[in-house]
Formats: sequence, C-alpha cells, structure tokens
Amino acid sequence: ETEELSIVLGGLATALNHIETEWQRQQSKHPSSSILKLLSEFRSFARLDHYLEAVVKESHRFIQPARTNIYWYHQDGHYFWRRSSNLKKTPEPVITRAASGINVQDLTEFYQALASDQLVVIGQSHSTLKAEMTQRLMRRMRVRSLLAAPIIFNQELLGFLALEGKHPRIWQTGDKTFVRGMAELLGSFQVLKDCGNYFVVNV
Repeated sequence: ETEELSIVLGGLATALNHIETEWQRQQSKHPSSSILKLLSEFRSFARLDHYLEAVVKESHRFIQPARTNIYWYHQDGHYFWRRSSNLKKTPEPVITRAASGINVQDLTEFYQALASDQLVVIGQSHSTLKAEMTQRLMRRMRVRSLLAAPIIFNQELLGFLALEGKHPRIWQTGDKTFVRGMAELLGSFQVLKDCGNYFVVNV
C-alpha cells in the first residue's frame, strides 16, 4: 500500500508541476506581441499624441507600474512637461507647464543621461544616478522607483517615457528592454515623419 501510495503521489506531483509550468508559460510576457500590436495601430494614427497615448497604454499594461507618463522637452523653457499619461489627465496649459514641469536646471545629471541616450533606472537599493540627484529627482516626481527611457530623434532629445512606482522596485531586464524599445519606436524617423507635426511638438 505504501508503494502504491508513493506512485500515486508521484504521479500527482508530476501532473501539478506540468499544470504550473503551462500556467506560467501562458502568463509570461511577450514583448514582440506588444510591438506588433502597436505597429498595426500606428497605421491609423494621424497625430503625434495618438502615438504617445498608444505607447503609454501598452507600456502600462505590460509592466504595470503605479503610473506611466511621457514627458516632453520644452527647449525654450528648459523643462519637461507631462504630455501623455495613463491617468487620462488633460495636458497642462502652456502657461502652467514651467511651474508644474521638471526643471532641467535642477536636474542636470538626469537631463545629461537622457540626452546621452542612457536609460535612467532607480530601483530598490540601486540607481544609475548619484545619490543626491536620485533623491532630488524622486522628490520632484514623487516616486520611489523610476524607469525612464529617452525619446531621441536625429540625436535630439524630445522627451522620455517614464514608468513610475510608488514603492521601491527591482526592475527586471525584460522591463528595461521593453521600455527602451518603446522609446526607440517613438523616436524612429518614420513615426515622426508620418505624424506630420515634428516641427511643432514643443508648442
């Protein structure tokens, strides 16, 4: 009886392991599916904001941070303002953007990292920025973790895609790769050319 019970329990363990493995496989993330989905949607877009909203929506769904935003760089005012968000807020009026945006003068290291096409990562016990700059940026953006990928066109920094956390988080390699890919997709020449309003994006 003991031998028979051992065989039954062994078979049950094997079956449960197979079920768990299959469930994990089905739940695993597939970045290629997200990119293909976006590319198919891009064909119907006519404005830059449509591209931005689609990338924000898909990035938020894929990585599931507390907030997902795209900040745009205002060259004359030297600040970033929130242009697209999963929070569905109306873009801020031009007159209030400087006050509510991210002033580059206060966050030079952060700006330089993005302008150099570097991914900015602030997570649990890790940051790609110096400690003082990390604390200043976290206070300004009201986050405990951050994954920011620059959006660059013709070697010019247009803005950045930000995944923001309310709690410390360990960003996985897949998260970093995905966010980098989304930002590069937005910065591609074809996307900006198709939207037809590259020269007025900072207005």
